[in-house]
Amino acid sequence: MKEQIILTLVYLRHLTTFQLLSFQFGVNESTANDTFYTFQTFSKVQLLPYNDLNPDY
Repeated sequence: MKEQIILTLVYLRHLTTFQLLSFQFGVNESTANDTFYTFQTFSKVQLLPYNDLNPDY
């Protein structure tokens, strides 16, 4: 789980290719892609900014 989060953060910071991420993290390119999109979806659902939860803010 820790490496999946780091993979996601590396992608967001450097906007690299999934091919390079797969090499760096020792996984298939499709696994790197799936990991990023899974955590991106999770962060949108679970980690909404405070003002999105409270529109009157």
